[in-house]
Amino acid sequence: MAHKQAALRALAALAQEPQEDLALPQEQASLLARELWRFLAIKRDELAKAGAGADAAARAPLPVSPGPRVDALWHAMLLESDVTDQVHAALGAVVPHSQRAEMDLCDAEKRWRRLNALALFAERGWAPALGFWLVTEEELRAEREQRALRAERRARRAERLGDGAKVLHVRTVAGASLTVFADAAMTLAEFELEAHDLAGVFPSEHLALLHYGRRLVGDREFRDLSKESTLQQMWRRVGPCERLAGGGGGGG
Repeated sequence: MAHKQAALRALAALAQEPQEDLALPQEQASLLARELWRFLAIKRDELAKAGAGADAAARAPLPVSPGPRVDALWHAMLLESDVTDQVHAALGAVVPHSQRAEMDLCDAEKRWRRLNALALFAERGWAPALGFWLVTEEELRAEREQRALRAERRARRAERLGDGAKVLHVRTVAGASLTVFADAAMTLAEFELEAHDLAGVFPSEHLALLHYGRRLVGDREFRDLSKESTLQQMWRRVGPCERLAGGGGGGG
């Protein structure tokens, strides 16, 4: 606890420095330091899950992004090696920052990743300082409602699975591997909802599933998949993000 408090004081001091873009008063600087600490803690924990599989009882790691001012303090921290070392030592892990990866995201993806981060805050009982995140109370409330609906959908689908369910593997946009079960009556649309719900990704209309690099588009094609096939979850960017993006295809 002492190491954490010392790290928070160091971050707050950075946020108050006049040469930084932030230059916040003490109370606001302390709040921003807390937000960055919490974000780094959840990102550390999500990264730790990245190599683990998930099934219907487990959630895949969520891609998360910081709010703009949280990210600004993170940048300031990384320019001060002593503070960076102090924070990482208190966290018990090095949390990488990829500026290029963030720059490659469109606004819709950044907003979705911020909402993911705030959902993880809520899981831990943390109330965010929304002014640092560019997220409104209304957006946060709507996202909570959507997550609750997705949990209900997963529960209903789990109840109807029979002994003849097909096991399929999905590589998510976050790099995680999921095991998803499909019964004989399941449509492609229902399976996509199952995979996207399990991956914690919303809205699902921004995603597609690929097999050997080719997008699945019909129920017959989906039902012809062999057991143990591997699918790739991909961004199907829409609106301001109009391109198909992601990694390679999976093997069957």
